Amino acid sequence: MMGAFTGALSAGIFNAAGGVISSMGLLKGVEAGSASAIAEASAIHFIAGAASGAISSALSGGHIGLNALESGVSAGVAYGAGAELGMMPGSKTGWLSELNTDEKFVAGIAFHTTVGSLTGGVTAELAGGRFVQGMGQGAWTAAYGFIFNEAAHAAESFILKNVHVTGYCNCNICTLKSFGDPGYGIAADGTVAGPGTVAVDPRLIPYGSQITFNQPDGQVFNGVAHDTGGAIGGNHIDIWCPSHSQAFTVNYTVDQITVTPPH
Repeated sequence: MMGAFTGALSAGIFNAAGGVISSMGLLKGVEAGSASAIAEASAIHFIAGAASGAISSALSGGHIGLNALESGVSAGVAYGAGAELGMMPGSKTGWLSELNTDEKFVAGIAFHTTVGSLTGGVTAELAGGRFVQGMGQGAWTAAYGFIFNEAAHAAESFILKNVHVTGYCNCNICTLKSFGDPGYGIAADGTVAGPGTVAVDPRLIPYGSQITFNQPDGQVFNGVAHDTGGAIGGNHIDIWCPSHSQAFTVNYTVDQITVTPPH
């Protein structure tokens, strides 16, 4: 019963830490590989881990100071290392950034548990505690930190900077398909291409994401990522237009777009 209570308490602490990281605007910086954002978010994880370890130890009769240190260091180091490797659910850079969200989630749990375990063990040994006990404390703290912090906030809106915007229509020139061909007028996700349809790089912007930005004429564009194309990659999106002549006139760069992934 006590284990369930302390687990729930730790989950709440890390979820709150995730909210702080998000409200400070650090989450998308972390996912974009910003060193300063990763450092600040790791520090928040350290504090959350230390608080979780201290409270859990106080409730279970353990060594409060040692467990707080083990948990804090494990949570902070595992978070920072995972962010650098691109293991967060929304990471855009790093070795593992090409994995899909589910793969990142599984890899993230395994990685954070392993790093947290080793870090906790070494920290305990250096602080005069037991290596094995530190491993256990570090493993569950780092894993909780990943699951209930980063993963819980992965679906929030993020911003892409300096995005190139072009236009396309359903014509043969734009889609290499003519009226009557299989798939004519159908977007990559199976929906009908029409007003508000946006072609994106799905590795960066998931299908179904809401996309909003200010156009050069001052109007606000609101659309949904439904399509992709061979010429679309990175910070380049294509917005659907009713005619080729209109599509041909769309060619500009905006300072930023706001992307809200589907929940």
